[in-house]
Amino acid sequence: MSEYCVALQPICDSSMKHVADELLYRASSEATSAFIDDPVMATARVCNAAFYETGIEALVGKRLVFFNAPRDWLLKAELLPPCNQQVVIEVLEDVEGDQDIIDALAKLRDQGFTIALDDFVLTDQTLPLLDIAHIIKLDVLSSVPSARQLEEYKRRGLVLLAEKVEDLSTFMQCVELGFTLFQGYFYAKPEVKAATVRTRANNRAAQLRLLSALQQSEPDFDALEHLIAQDAQLCLRILRLSNSAFYRRQMEISSIRQALLMLGFKQIRNLVTTLMLADNHPCNTLILPKALIRASMCEKIATSALKESASTAFMVGILSMMDQLLDESLESLCEHLALSEEVKVAILYRQGRLGKILKLTIAYETAQLNGVNQKTVKQLNHYYFSSCEWANTVLDAVV
Repeated sequence: MSEYCVALQPICDSSMKHVADELLYRASSEATSAFIDDPVMATARVCNAAFYETGIEALVGKRLVFFNAPRDWLLKAELLPPCNQQVVIEVLEDVEGDQDIIDALAKLRDQGFTIALDDFVLTDQTLPLLDIAHIIKLDVLSSVPSARQLEEYKRRGLVLLAEKVEDLSTFMQCVELGFTLFQGYFYAKPEVKAATVRTRANNRAAQLRLLSALQQSEPDFDALEHLIAQDAQLCLRILRLSNSAFYRRQMEISSIRQALLMLGFKQIRNLVTTLMLADNHPCNTLILPKALIRASMCEKIATSALKESASTAFMVGILSMMDQLLDESLESLCEHLALSEEVKVAILYRQGRLGKILKLTIAYETAQLNGVNQKTVKQLNHYYFSSCEWANTVLDAVV
């Protein structure tokens, strides 16, 4: 079960008109501030609650929404919100302006995102970010920027946003200094949005099988539709996303098949992985790469060595780690999944042709290849490194 939600803090202009909102993570509806152990998970949860579950139109209407993005999300932009014309990407204060970040932000600008620099402090390391930004947010509670700094920002055509404006006199002072956007308790405190408060209990077994199916070279529409149908919340989010302003076409999308055709496999895969990252278990971000590498190795061994069904071997590999991913015993999970007897025996007892493949893969992982000849070890090394490369490619696209 998961009870995280989203709070909004309004942002106003110099006329005190409500023009934008900042999305803020809350672990529960009672939380008054963010407690973040895992920034990747917190960002995934905010994205899930705001853009996929609730929908940005229902949440803020036509106003701009500021979305905090840690470095990892900037470099792997596939999971960023889809409604780029309405989203302001906030670059967090600990992100420096190295070339990788500059290149990533330039691509985001080209895609239509507005770029804001959060809690900006001008240093040699952050100076390059000014060339790529539209908005800079300055903490006026800590210190008011110098006249020289303000002149530099204005010369570059940057929009100045004063944050942590606590009273009206500070607001008036910031107006005189040239700020045009304002955020702080003088105007409004963050407020949890009731629309994002809900108890979540996703069918994660179906999500794992769906993620596995989405790795196939030619995905089966019937199989994908069936897997998505097993997770009611996922169905709802996919349909809501496909009918959002960003994707809306002349006709309303009314079926999962239509949504799959319109969104495409990559977007669905991104959504499934976002939901997995948004789960209550932080260790999943560490376990998922290992599960993908194991599944890929099983697939390669089956294809090249034992001539077993590659797709079935891949499934055995990823299902063998479901106990760690879902925090439930394999015995219990196998009872609830429509698996063949051969697959169940392989997962539970490492027996049968598929079981031998899984047993060999696990022996390689744990460095227990006693009695295995050097030729086989060399081949397993090749499978492992190519599996790592493949898993990194997948995770670069979905995490």
